[in-house]
Amino acid sequence: MATDPVSSPVTNAGKWLYGIIIGVITILIRNFTGYVEGVMFAILLGNIVAPILDEVVVSFKLRGLTGEG
Repeated sequence: MATDPVSSPVTNAGKWLYGIIIGVITILIRNFTGYVEGVMFAILLGNIVAPILDEVVVSFKLRGLTGEG
């Protein structure tokens, strides 16, 4: 479900960050809460930030191409 093309990021850097976010949230949920099914909740939280990740990656790439800082 994390690799669904509709809800996952499009950029390569966004995909890496998306996977890291889902992994870290899964570890936190499973280790520090009583909620057993942390993977689905982590994917839902990752889907919330997926469009933001793409926007950030694209803006960094455009900033690097134009030389603005």
